[in-house]
Amino acid sequence: MKIDVKNTVIFVLIVVLVIALGYISFEKWKDKKSEQEINIFKQGTQYGYEQAVLDMMQRATTCQPVRLFAEGGNVSIDMIATECLEATQQKNGSSNSR
Repeated sequence: MKIDVKNTVIFVLIVVLVIALGYISFEKWKDKKSEQEINIFKQGTQYGYEQAVLDMMQRATTCQPVRLFAEGGNVSIDMIATECLEATQQKNGSSNSR
């Protein structure tokens, strides 16, 4: 009789151990998956920022004003490349000296 109780206790402990290990493994896997998703989101955000800045730079070098505005507020500015302003000043300066 004692052997059956002992075997039953061992079996129950093994089952509890397997369940605990399964739960811990699942939680670790979930954490790793969440971390990967966050990293992908961060990379996408960084890529978006870089593309926006490159687009602004390309548009500004056409010597046309680029309107920038902050969402959620009534703040906006016009941006233009300083090279365009310098070229305009030089052009105006040379035409004024004639």
